[in-house]
Amino acid sequence: MLELAYAGNKGTHNELAQGDLGQLRPELLTPGNRLLDLAPNPFFGLIDSSSVLGQATVQRGRLMRGPYAQFTSVGPGSPAWGNTSYHALQSRFERRFGGGTSLMTSYTWSKSIADSSDGLWNDGQGTLRNWHCRSCERSLSSYDTPHRLVFNFRDCPVDRRK
Repeated sequence: MLELAYAGNKGTHNELAQGDLGQLRPELLTPGNRLLDLAPNPFFGLIDSSSVLGQATVQRGRLMRGPYAQFTSVGPGSPAWGNTSYHALQSRFERRFGGGTSLMTSYTWSKSIADSSDGLWNDGQGTLRNWHCRSCERSLSSYDTPHRLVFNFRDCPVDRRK
């Protein structure tokens, strides 16, 4: 017996792991902006001096974080913004022989794509590399297994006297 099947799944509103919403915009990441140069800190005296942002001077890049400049990191919690898709062609061949013996072979050809990580298979953080371009995160899932081949052999003797 030969069997072919299609399996698909689309996930929407998947939880994204933590990230930093105060990430610099990509167009600001140029050598001309001198992001590592020290600059006078407008938050000096307002923020605890044990913090990196509590010093008299800070790196210029820290002050260019838009509305989040006074924070070292700003996380959105665990937003449900992620998307996934899975497509597979599944095939199975089964042959039964006399006496209860059978042979089965199955093969799956699939693709799993996501723009978010689940934090289990990835770096554990699952952080986005660029919050300003979430579509840039769309790629093969870290747990994508495009080919899977399985062989099964069973020998179950049948007592015909019963």
